[in-house]
Amino acid sequence: MAFLGLSLGPNVQIDPYTSSLANLSQLEWQQANNQLYPAASQLINYAENPNAIAQARAQAMSTASNAFAAQTAGQQQILALQGINPSAAQAAAMGKQNALAQAQAQAGASNAAAAATFQNQQAALRGI
Repeated sequence: MAFLGLSLGPNVQIDPYTSSLANLSQLEWQQANNQLYPAASQLINYAENPNAIAQARAQAMSTASNAFAAQTAGQQQILALQGINPSAAQAAAMGKQNALAQAQAQAGASNAAAAATFQNQQAALRGI
């Protein structure tokens, strides 16, 4: 007689409850191998990825840059619709103001993304 692939000998009797429990245990093991362990492996890979923070910073800075490009285009459109044509000095001052605000937003977004990524990595390592 075979039980879970093991030969138990001719004198061993297996009751249906033990057999059902063994089949359930085998099913749970297969589900863990197919679902839980790959997910845990992905979390560990994320938590140990040395480039995750740099990637999060780059993405945050790109998002902030895109937002400011859209804001600058919107400002120029509003000025044009209002019939305002700024002088070269005024345009330069607006450009500097926008550049300073963009640099501040990019730095803030970069720092926030780095902190959040680090916290997420630590949480993944702790298993939370």
